[in-house]
Amino acid sequence: MVCSTFQQTDEAVKSKLIKEWEKVRQDVLHAEVEAVRLDFNLATRDDKKMANALKTMLDNAVDWDEFETEDEEKLELEEDSEPEDDPDYEDEDAPENHVRFNNTFVPADKVQSAIEFFREPTKGSRPLHEPRGQFPQRGHFTASNLLIDCHKSHMMTKQLMMNWLKECVINPDMPDKMLLIVDSWSSFKDHDSIQTLVPHGKTLVIRNIPPGATSKIQPLDVYFFLTFKGFVKRFTGYVSNNELEIKLQQRDNILKMLSLAYNQFCAPRFQHFLQYSWHSSGYVDEHPPPFLTPIQFCFSPYAVQPCQFDGCEKISLINCAFCDHFLCFDHFFRQFHYHEV
Repeated sequence: MVCSTFQQTDEAVKSKLIKEWEKVRQDVLHAEVEAVRLDFNLATRDDKKMANALKTMLDNAVDWDEFETEDEEKLELEEDSEPEDDPDYEDEDAPENHVRFNNTFVPADKVQSAIEFFREPTKGSRPLHEPRGQFPQRGHFTASNLLIDCHKSHMMTKQLMMNWLKECVINPDMPDKMLLIVDSWSSFKDHDSIQTLVPHGKTLVIRNIPPGATSKIQPLDVYFFLTFKGFVKRFTGYVSNNELEIKLQQRDNILKMLSLAYNQFCAPRFQHFLQYSWHSSGYVDEHPPPFLTPIQFCFSPYAVQPCQFDGCEKISLINCAFCDHFLCFDHFFRQFHYHEV
């Protein structure tokens, strides 16, 4: 009788704690969204070099009828005044089906590659450093959201680039008209080789970011990579702090960790986060609504609670961005908690 009473009391306390955790979770989430909203209201973009580089690059890409015969023009960073500094400048609305790039209006279909990235994430590419230039005979970990390749060096090669473009970017599923913006790496400048991958009936225009401007106008460098690396460090830090018997530096664990991290970043709730990378780089003027980054949502303080996997009594590590379940390291990483996108 006494044992039964204690059991009922424990269940009541557990139920009460779960309700309190849920309330704290909602309060923290609301507070974080409000904080992000305030930060966005204070944010300004005043980098003139970035704006001028983008304007120059897009001015060279607007004529789709003549792109096959036009000569490549050297992109330069110039110091010009902002449009608002011009007394004759008028803030006009963008024409129908056009997008505003600084003081230039560009047809919306010319940035379709960016729009497609918001809606349908492609595969992540991961070239691995293998001393013999090939994977072992026993194979390696694979995932549907990773394109895995290897080379004797850790450096990217032209052949790896061509494989990545063929599998992830330039294929029969690509838009009819695509604008490909890449940096000034020598292989990216070989437009003739890249154009050989374009399917019949498709149009691809390639523009290279000027040397020295990648950190200013490459969306991944401007905003995405820092968050992605921080997300992965949460796992490496957890393993180190808890002295878990797992070697994350091993090939299969590296691939599994990258696949899971990239999968979380592709959750629909992070669409505005992805869009902000393009806005902060100057490609899109419209500011996305307030959002939580993958780190803020998945590793918030309220995520530290019992794992929601049936029968598990461990403390959770992460709040899944897809199913909103709180999962421990074992049930997220070891059991490969993956959601098809």
